[in-house]
Amino acid sequence: MALLVTEVVVIGSDILASYADEKYKELPYNLVVWLNILYFVAFVIRMKMFDTITCNVFSINPYEDKIGSFVKEIPIILTTIVIISSYWTGSVFSITENGYVRGPYYDIIYFPYIWYFILAIYYIARYKNQIKRKRDLVCVIVYTDLIIIGLGIRILLPQVLLFDTFCVMSVIIINLVFMNPEFYIDKRTNLFNAEALHTILREKHSMRDHYIHAFVIKNYNEAREVYGPRQMDEGVYLIGNYLNKTFPKLKFFYYRNGRFVVIGKDVEDLLKSKEKMVERFKERWVSKNTELYLEVGIAIGTVDIMEYDPELLINIPFYTQVAIKSMKLIGGEDGTAPSKVKLYVNSTNPDFDLLEGSPSHQIDTLENPDGTLEYNLPQFKFSAVWNLTLIVPSCIDSDHTKIYYIGFQGIASKKKQKIPLNVNVEVKNSNKISGLDEGKFSEKIGQM
Repeated sequence: MALLVTEVVVIGSDILASYADEKYKELPYNLVVWLNILYFVAFVIRMKMFDTITCNVFSINPYEDKIGSFVKEIPIILTTIVIISSYWTGSVFSITENGYVRGPYYDIIYFPYIWYFILAIYYIARYKNQIKRKRDLVCVIVYTDLIIIGLGIRILLPQVLLFDTFCVMSVIIINLVFMNPEFYIDKRTNLFNAEALHTILREKHSMRDHYIHAFVIKNYNEAREVYGPRQMDEGVYLIGNYLNKTFPKLKFFYYRNGRFVVIGKDVEDLLKSKEKMVERFKERWVSKNTELYLEVGIAIGTVDIMEYDPELLINIPFYTQVAIKSMKLIGGEDGTAPSKVKLYVNSTNPDFDLLEGSPSHQIDTLENPDGTLEYNLPQFKFSAVWNLTLIVPSCIDSDHTKIYYIGFQGIASKKKQKIPLNVNVEVKNSNKISGLDEGKFSEKIGQM
């Protein structure tokens, strides 16, 4: 959106400045000069907007290194200062008795573009293998090439006014690839889809202090067999419609197979939505051709509670006894995904002392950015699970582990336990995390 607004400002200020330059004798001098300054400043900032898009594609947080970020902005800061100084110095342009005249340092307006082109080429060369979707990488290459070609024509053939056209083409391509709702909307629910969830979680620097709320339709596959695909798809649509209308401040994602994820800034809003959803699922879901009775399990946590050290402990008590068939795990990028996971069934004292004994099962995990890989679990070991403890002893190649998603497939019994459900994430040898002095973080969640 910011890029689109900037492009509109560039084109609009270009038209106004060109008109003012033609009517410079009739219009106030200050107005003519400042319209030109506005155009040149917007012209420079536009390239900054393209660079921001490129950083987002490659999951580069420009705010992690404040000094490096400032150094990166030096060309645009210096160029903007020189442009504004033209009011007094005529360095980039001046308005004389003969009208608009280029200044001796006019070509400095191209310096930020050349600088950001170099950065873009560096990003592509270094991070191209980390791009999860090929179309994203192709998009970056295409719009970068278009801007380079357009700038080359502007410099070599200044009488050919095509640069704005090339930039508009780049903006259109970016909007088609990254902002096309076809890629990010689930058609059955009209909620954001799993790809949208992966995208927003990868942009963690914009998701700090957010909370995540997940719920799942219990025994979804069995219910789909009982009610039939058509009725279940209609039911999922009714749920999505209810969520959008009832909780407009929250972001909703449908993660397939009856799984929903909610993200919001206010934990109180999430807790209230949890309570309302629990009550709503006690009622039937009805439309003209559908009548469904569904149960739901709910959990709440923070977006980045699983992101700090290579060694993690995650304890998951279940509200009912479950038989777990398989596990799905989506880890981070750049070698931060877990290299193995140890699972302990029905541990009465879940802590890192479990590492001294043998796990119920161990999985050598792989990078699974798209969530397509599922790990089957031995049925004779996971047929009656009340509590499951996961220990991640190490990651693939990093000093900290990132986990974006953990999910299980299985069957829940009707047998319930009467204990409150908690998720405990214990981090060994960690630094201080979000103001916590201890290496243990506990978040109460709803019943599953």
